[in-house]
Amino acid sequence: MLPITRSQLAGLLLIWLEKNSAPTAVKEVVKETGYDDSPFFGAAKKRARIVGEVATVNTALVIFAANQVFDFADAKVLIDTFLAGARQSVFRPIESQDSGFAQRYEQRMAEYFKVLSEEKPAIGMSFCFLRNLDLNPLEGIQAQVLVAARLGQALGQTIEMLKRFQLVAG
Repeated sequence: MLPITRSQLAGLLLIWLEKNSAPTAVKEVVKETGYDDSPFFGAAKKRARIVGEVATVNTALVIFAANQVFDFADAKVLIDTFLAGARQSVFRPIESQDSGFAQRYEQRMAEYFKVLSEEKPAIGMSFCFLRNLDLNPLEGIQAQVLVAARLGQALGQTIEMLKRFQLVAG
């Protein structure tokens, strides 16, 4: 196990969130889901909405993974530090383009955490994610499978990565 401070690990998780919420990652999700982020009217709003949803689902995965790997006290400090950074570098730019983001974020996090605690969380997360984008998960089975694979892989990799570290004081 590699020794690392909570702050350093929170920084690594923040980098992961920024990368997985960046335009190139969001573009891949748009392609996989068929989400129309470039309509004739309201394109900026649609893009902000999907960026916000991608950031929210990825944040839920990070928090859930941290809670699976670390004890309550360590996880709480790690998550609080991670969220403080995410508010500055990820959420604030989204909020500047989407005034409803903060309210949706709170609702979505509760929904995603509930689903993450159930059996087969990747499928449930995929279903919720697509529905939250006003897409019908039952009409787009391929999109649901692709998103489920993406989210399941991200969760598994995040948990495995976190297991490699031993939190130390610092």
